[in-house]
Amino acid sequence: MSVADATGSYLSSRVIDDVCRLKVDDDVIRKVDCITELVMLRDIIMLQLSSDAFTLMDIKDVISFLCIS
Repeated sequence: MSVADATGSYLSSRVIDDVCRLKVDDDVIRKVDCITELVMLRDIIMLQLSSDAFTLMDIKDVISFLCIS
């Protein structure tokens, strides 16, 4: 990516996401996607689990585990 692309209107969050995904391996991408969904469950309540088997503390524990592994 050129400096002009980075400072111009061409730059968008989608472009940044695409460039980052090219630089990391698939395992990291899967972890980040999982953490993103878990954070939405924890904070935004945009998603709901299909079962009440998991508590908010369980979700926080999984996020912590994925972040340090």
